[in-house]
Amino acid sequence: SGKEVKEWLECSAGQFNQIDPNSTKPQSLINWDGFRTYNFDVIDGVNYQIDVTQPARYDGECQMINANAERIKNLTFNGKPIDPNAMFLVATNNYRAYGGKFAGTGDSHIAFASPDENRSVLAAWIADESKRAGEIHPAADNNWRLAPIAGDKKLDIRFETSPSDKAAAFIKEKGQYPMNKVATDDIGFAIYQVDLSK
Repeated sequence: SGKEVKEWLECSAGQFNQIDPNSTKPQSLINWDGFRTYNFDVIDGVNYQIDVTQPARYDGECQMINANAERIKNLTFNGKPIDPNAMFLVATNNYRAYGGKFAGTGDSHIAFASPDENRSVLAAWIADESKRAGEIHPAADNNWRLAPIAGDKKLDIRFETSPSDKAAAFIKEKGQYPMNKVATDDIGFAIYQVDLSK
């Protein structure tokens, strides 16, 4: 249902720490200690924003910790606010589908179980499309964003990533937010300051 899609995304939003919009101290964007990054799911076909100034609704195990918290904002399907009662089919791998951790998953929610792995289906599609069109042009559709943080304070939001030239080039060319490298941590990760005011 649309409600389960939102709850699934609310659990994924636990990937981010809560940002205090009134603090100018350094704040880490990613919740490294409380959330396993492989549980950060993006659902294509809907558009939404994640408001990191709000507390997380779920912990890293998708157990509700704050029933009043809502980080997922402006959730739309086909340009209209998502109907919580509408039915949706979500294509995912069997680990996620049968896991039961996220809303809308588990044995009772399986509509179709394919014997084919996701990567095999994708590889077959790429091969077919390449034969038909000669090439493919994969691109992210940027269907989600971190919600802008309004305010008069200059926030110091930090993001850790690879120190490689390749990572720096990716940030420069593809970054959705202004980012500046400000340091390297003790184990060699590059630390970037992220501007979420826009």
